[in-house]
Amino acid sequence: MALLIGALTIGLILSLLALGVFITFRIFHFPDITADGSITFGAALCAVLLVQGVDPFWATAAAFAGGVLAGTITGILNTRFKIQALLAGILVMTALYSVNLHVMGKSNVPLLNESTMASQAESLGLKWFHRLDRRYQPRRLAGQHS
Repeated sequence: MALLIGALTIGLILSLLALGVFITFRIFHFPDITADGSITFGAALCAVLLVQGVDPFWATAAAFAGGVLAGTITGILNTRFKIQALLAGILVMTALYSVNLHVMGKSNVPLLNESTMASQAESLGLKWFHRLDRRYQPRRLAGQHS
């Protein structure tokens, strides 16, 4: 059950990346691939903040702000410096991979013992499914032995 809930959690997180790419390509007609670099930048920010003991909600909010900053830089490169949209996205995405290493200080930040929003959602889901599981257990009648 924990594997299923974990897979659904990761799927919901990655669906936000797909939504970001869909909106820029289909609705704005702006071929922007900054979303590929900004999701890893947000993850790097969130990981560093979680290891430092920041609440998962605020760490996720900071990750969101980092993604907004990356998108803003792409927009400025496109509008102010007249760099084509696709090239501006590639420049920001490539630069963010180097920035990620600088933010994290190393290539990997382990989060195994840290409380994240995903782990909190997983434990909430397990509690909810456990409550449902107990509610629908067949009850024994009085005097009936198994």
